[in-house]
Amino acid sequence: MMSSFFRWTLTFLLLLATFMECGQVLARYLLQMPVMWLDETIIFPAIWMYMLGCANASREDTQITARILPVFFNSPCSVAIFDLLARFFSLAISAWLAWHALDYLFYSLEVNRKTGYLFLPLYIGECSIGAGMILVTWYCALHFANSIKKIRQAFARRAAPCQDI
Repeated sequence: MMSSFFRWTLTFLLLLATFMECGQVLARYLLQMPVMWLDETIIFPAIWMYMLGCANASREDTQITARILPVFFNSPCSVAIFDLLARFFSLAISAWLAWHALDYLFYSLEVNRKTGYLFLPLYIGECSIGAGMILVTWYCALHFANSIKKIRQAFARRAAPCQDI
């Protein structure tokens, strides 16, 4: 369900931004008549695509990671502990960013800034930052809970406490 939602939404946003940018390039360089409002409206699908793509990467757990420490400490207990620490820091940082994204959204709603040509409210795009960071934090919390389960399983498989750390 969520996978198809992200797939279709991100595909739509990517195609929309692509067609808008192609239209702008054709109008500017072929017709020598740039469409001024197109530059400010392309921001909205682009920022939503970035933030939903970030949330989707967090949901699928496909972010770029550098797993250096498990190379040196390759027992199941140490790998589970390092994974738990990484998940904890990811959760803490994403929660901190979500807090500030929501604070920025409330500021944006209060100030009610508008775009230059069409006078569209900028909170249309700025609410994507808050929504994306809330989704990222939620998925980080789910991965953190799964990591706790993995560390319990790693310690349960091993009767003696982990001595390799």
